[in-house]
Amino acid sequence: MQYAQHWAGSREDGAAAPPIGRARMDYLFSCDEFRFNGGWYIHEPSLNLMTSHPIDSQAPDQPYSIRRARVDDLPLLYEGELSYILAIEPEQEAGWRRAMGAHLRQWIRDLPFMYVAEQQGTPIGYCFWERHGEQAVLASIHVVEAHRRRGIARKLLDAYIADARSHGPLELVLGVKADNPARGLYETAGFAFTHEADGYRHYRYSAG
Repeated sequence: MQYAQHWAGSREDGAAAPPIGRARMDYLFSCDEFRFNGGWYIHEPSLNLMTSHPIDSQAPDQPYSIRRARVDDLPLLYEGELSYILAIEPEQEAGWRRAMGAHLRQWIRDLPFMYVAEQQGTPIGYCFWERHGEQAVLASIHVVEAHRRRGIARKLLDAYIADARSHGPLELVLGVKADNPARGLYETAGFAFTHEADGYRHYRYSAG
């Protein structure tokens, strides 16, 4: 994943995702299956995934739009987050897979703060953020590889900034691996480096 930085409850240290409340969605969950009426499922530990749409089927030069996420966008998140792990933090893959239940709960909880980039009905990218106290933390941002370098990630980042600001005077922050090329995106968008910890560079939004 080109533009993503961290996720709760998935590291080898066993850190848990924040608790989720009662999600008003029609789903079934058990120890070995998570099923949405939208038509996809994941079996642990093999983590087979079925989606109702391909995410790379559209020509990259077609127009796109940004919209609020829906529950049927969750397969896109799974694929995007997994691609990030494999590309940037492969040493965390086993722990990430073991924590799939926590990821699913996190993604459901964060749906109200999630945006999707869509091209002719096909999701091609997403971002979501979380509120932690007085901070609006960018949790992840991702664009399908075939659609990168078209300004889509910047539009998703702008959606996060605008949405977080609409929730009051929150401090907009994010963390990114030092070798993640997304650093350039954040810096040009007005995020200023504050400190480095545990291999992550941390930024705070400083633009007007």
